[in-house]
Amino acid sequence: YGQNGQNFETGLYPFVNGPGVYTFTVRRGRTPSGGTGPSSDHTYGNSTGTYVYLEASGRPTNAQAVLQSQFRYAKPKGPNCYLRFWYHMFGTAPGSLTATAMDPSGRNVTIWTIRGRQSNAWEQAVIHLSTLKYNYDFTLIFSAIRANSFSGDIALDDISFTSDCGCLTNQPPVINVDGSCNFDSSLCGYQNPWRPTTALRAWFRRTTGTPSGFTGPTADHTPGTGRGYIHVEASGTAYGQLAVINTPLLSASTYCFSFWYNMYGENIGDLRANLKATNGSVLRNLYHTSGNQGNVWNLAAQQTIVMSSAFMVGFDYTFAGGYAGDAAVDDVSLKKGACPPPPTPVCPNGGHQCATTKVCIAASSICDFIQDCPSGSDEAGCTANCTFETGLCNWQNGKQDVFDWTRRRGRTPSGGTGPSSDHTTGTGTGFYLYTEASGLFVGHTATLVSKPIGRTGKFCQVNFWYHMYSTASGGAGGGAINLYIKTANGRSANLFHKVGNQGNAWKLATVGVGSRYLATIVIEGVRGQSFASDVAIDDVSFVNCQPAPPVPCTSSQFTCLGQTECVDKAKRCDGELDCGDHSDEVGCRE
Repeated sequence: YGQNGQNFETGLYPFVNGPGVYTFTVRRGRTPSGGTGPSSDHTYGNSTGTYVYLEASGRPTNAQAVLQSQFRYAKPKGPNCYLRFWYHMFGTAPGSLTATAMDPSGRNVTIWTIRGRQSNAWEQAVIHLSTLKYNYDFTLIFSAIRANSFSGDIALDDISFTSDCGCLTNQPPVINVDGSCNFDSSLCGYQNPWRPTTALRAWFRRTTGTPSGFTGPTADHTPGTGRGYIHVEASGTAYGQLAVINTPLLSASTYCFSFWYNMYGENIGDLRANLKATNGSVLRNLYHTSGNQGNVWNLAAQQTIVMSSAFMVGFDYTFAGGYAGDAAVDDVSLKKGACPPPPTPVCPNGGHQCATTKVCIAASSICDFIQDCPSGSDEAGCTANCTFETGLCNWQNGKQDVFDWTRRRGRTPSGGTGPSSDHTTGTGTGFYLYTEASGLFVGHTATLVSKPIGRTGKFCQVNFWYHMYSTASGGAGGGAINLYIKTANGRSANLFHKVGNQGNAWKLATVGVGSRYLATIVIEGVRGQSFASDVAIDDVSFVNCQPAPPVPCTSSQFTCLGQTECVDKAKRCDGELDCGDHSDEVGCRE
């Protein structure tokens, strides 16, 4: 249609919906909502012709929709290059419509914009691109912002260029060759999919420390010449509010992805790096962390992304409430090609090299409650004791479950369930972990997983406080809490189980773990029959876990890996668990 144009009679091509809360839709005839939108297209002026429009009903105020060309347009080749299109903005509050040109480096220039209610007719916009001195290829982007009424549909039709304009190229609107950005001089085309409001927050580029004390970085991460990073400001936010920033659309290929982040403060929320489709929907999670991670920049380790279609990566941050909850991201690396294999470990068989003496110790001596290295580096970051006041400590949410444990303070959102304060402080300012049952189905699970524990003594026990309160169905609609131990051979054992209403109070669970080797503790929350089936935990601690001294075994005996037990060698790989740590069955063929 026209010069490289589009009348939408055969679909969106060569345009595509970009990142946004809602999308442009091809339609014939009148839009569904009364008192807004066109009754026919512009091309034919009847109900059989098609156009694209934004349905304002059911979308939040200030939500954004983006329509962009799938390929770049070549720079104007003459003095009379005009972009022309027809728009319809009639209703109580249609919001705004903006046309933007984005160059190959990611720089966005607004070339036309209009706001508010217009006449109940198709109106034409004519933009003289030649006078704007566009001496580069560009991606054409239309973005619309919804106002505060359902009566705010916006429509587009008959986009065209005059003959002095350049042709549509076969180059996709890829910002960088690889999508990497250190934010030293710009956002590299990264975009917030909505205008910032009190409900929908935004990421901003910053060059110095964050405004609030005791949270956020004091400088960027980029070594040497660092002059910028992106961050979210937590002041004035409430629990559950969301901030999103997305990379530009990236072409189908294989990429190696990593980034650095800073999450420092007592009100830190939840950060997720998500792989997203071109319309902004989440395909899968790439990285997830929550809670206070200290006043340092942390590396999200490299991982390979393989995509057969265009995509983007989004950084989604959910606020926990409170001013000390700033989060920052810097030095995003999205380089084409698979990530290199990890380096060969210094110590064999999973051993640990002491930080000061550089001596290797066996894997069984890591996180075994005994300091073997003079510096204590073999036990650093091992303890799973946690009050959740500053984060998840050395626990993490599992990756094979349906939803996550969430760090919270005060009352849970749903009435008739959950605690009103934590156990540590007994006040509304202390933190705990809980599972929110609303919006889930019966039996959905959330798992909290500890780091592997090197060795434990036979009197080792895990203590934690739990809260299981439900008014639904007389308490029968409540959820469940399980504590599992996963041993070195991959087997699981359920050591604790509670289900249903246990009263509106924190209660102590004492779970015997016994002698174990490289065991992992898993605390599982299970959604009950009602939305009022929140469960919560707090103050996890390991007690009496230091292993006994190694025992000598005879030549006819097998030494259990925990080195505190001996069993007859005939019992090795016999299908029976004879060692307390189950190591007599580790490495055996089925």
